[in-house]
Amino acid sequence: MAAVKGVNVTLHDAGGQGDNAIENGEVNIQLEVWNDEYEASALASGSTIDIAKLPAGAKVQSVEVYHDALGSSHLDIGDSNDTDRYTLAAVSVSAARSFKSDTADGKNYEVGTASGDDVIQLLTSGAAITGTIKTETKFTR
Repeated sequence: MAAVKGVNVTLHDAGGQGDNAIENGEVNIQLEVWNDEYEASALASGSTIDIAKLPAGAKVQSVEVYHDALGSSHLDIGDSNDTDRYTLAAVSVSAARSFKSDTADGKNYEVGTASGDDVIQLLTSGAAITGTIKTETKFTR
């Protein structure tokens, strides 16, 4: 068995200053939330729904999606550059439920890394959707 430390604990234990400085937005941060809602009515497969517009430098912590039974479609969470930046695979939305972002690359993704990555989007696939979608995008600066 081993006892190891995360990057920021290691920097903290080394003094947390100079070469050991912890980046802004990594420790003792304030979480911000962008809530949104969309009522879909036969929204075609391949459509996008903008659910948050984040400031440059924001670090995405998680995106949670709550939805009605939307039909035999799927949803991905991403942006205009990477339609599934925040989900490993398109999620079935045939039954009412919730799901959240689940990729390591999406966790702490810094907005402004690529042009157009500031608008978080849902992408529909498989079939048209009808019903209510509510979202909660958590981020830090």
